[in-house]
Amino acid sequence: FNTEICLSVSGSEKTSDLCLGYFDEKKDEWICEDSCLERKPANGNVQVCGVTDHFTNFAILLVGARNRNGSSDGNLYFTGDWRGDVSTAAGVAIILLVVGSLIIAVATVRKLYEKKMLDRTLDVT
Repeated sequence: FNTEICLSVSGSEKTSDLCLGYFDEKKDEWICEDSCLERKPANGNVQVCGVTDHFTNFAILLVGARNRNGSSDGNLYFTGDWRGDVSTAAGVAIILLVVGSLIIAVATVRKLYEKKMLDRTLDVT
């Protein structure tokens, strides 16, 4: 039997980037079962619908590191390559360090300015 499963979605992803998937407990991974999903309006919400021949726990998956047939191609990296992941992580770390340093610098300058103003006030009186 083939049954249509519809799940509500809040994102604006293209249906070509989504698939109806289920969790295979034996393999301990999500399996993409239907990658030809259809958007349907339902009670003011948007639903994405796909077809299955069984009932289990389902979710709408971003295709990501999985092939269209649902099998893993062994590529578990965010950017597709370990070098890209390391570069991305390093870039994020550098940005966080720069922002943190700026916050500390501004707080230090502000504290020094307030101390200087307090010293001037005490000198006047």
